[in-house]
Amino acid sequence: MTQVNPMASNELENLARRIRAAKREGEAWPMIVYEDILTMADRWDIVGRGSGHKTFNAWLVAEVTDRSWSLGKFKFVRDVVGKLGEHVRRTWQWLAAQWAYNNLSDEELKIVRDSYTMWLQKQHHGHPLSRGMLQRHVREMRAGKKAE
Repeated sequence: MTQVNPMASNELENLARRIRAAKREGEAWPMIVYEDILTMADRWDIVGRGSGHKTFNAWLVAEVTDRSWSLGKFKFVRDVVGKLGEHVRRTWQWLAAQWAYNNLSDEELKIVRDSYTMWLQKQHHGHPLSRGMLQRHVREMRAGKKAE
């Protein structure tokens, strides 16, 4: 019979609590917790024993309650945040960050990053950037380039 390490059990409970809290916080939740999730995945051999799940991915899918949010997707989140910059973690919604990563050139991304903070404060009173807001901003930016 496998013994449950109480310290490891607490770590899993704490991570589950952070995931739930981030999900309640809004649409940026994957970018808020991805580092914690990837760290726990690296430590699964130590922490996971006795959790009742054979793999970290099984535990994660059960905790997130969405099969599309596997460990691989959180690795993609790490890549997106790495390319867009740390500031997007709490100021952009996940779908906006994903859209920017997939659809903007490096030059456009730099322009959006440099101009976004001021634009957001003026236009949207500090609300996190949604995909629709970003797409509208990019359309306006591209239209302005064509007009020049």
